[in-house]
Amino acid sequence: MDVVKAVPDLSTMENAVTINENEKSNTEFRHKRQRKDFLSLVKNIMKDSDNQAYLTYDEGNLTTFPVTVTPNNGVYAYHSFEFRVDIPVKYPDIAPKITCVTDVYHPNIDVYGDICLSLFDDWCGEVNDLRDCVMGLLFLFHHPNIDDPLTENFNDYGELTEEEFHKRVKESLAKKEMEGVVLDLENCHV
Repeated sequence: MDVVKAVPDLSTMENAVTINENEKSNTEFRHKRQRKDFLSLVKNIMKDSDNQAYLTYDEGNLTTFPVTVTPNNGVYAYHSFEFRVDIPVKYPDIAPKITCVTDVYHPNIDVYGDICLSLFDDWCGEVNDLRDCVMGLLFLFHHPNIDDPLTENFNDYGELTEEEFHKRVKESLAKKEMEGVVLDLENCHV
């Protein structure tokens, strides 16, 4: 598998998406939009994220690719977290499926890598794109929402204060387990 970090050959991208002949005009629009959004993400990810995110991709499959986020401040600062982005056939009408593949103690990311971010619930394909997704991931690390956690057991020990949360995050990043979540510290860089 050849992994590259440059703008892909557009003909390769066109071959990566299967066109259903029965929905050709609708699919062609989605395909053009997907290509446009992907190229915009590749071109702008470093600038948009202030060098806090990057992606790699395989020119043979541009519908699934990893994005790595390394926040530059906050409680998660200077630790890297990898996400898998899966672009559905009906993109942009349907939001991409984004999964966290790095184990992390986070109120809005569960042990399965599922993410709670309002962008995905309120997705509007006419307005939102892949760049919004990356900025949303960064937002999660800069502003974790401990008042509305994804999993019910996040606050098992009563109301969690901001100070206690920060302490738990720092402990989780320093050791391999926090509240039953085994952390893969080899993928977290200090």
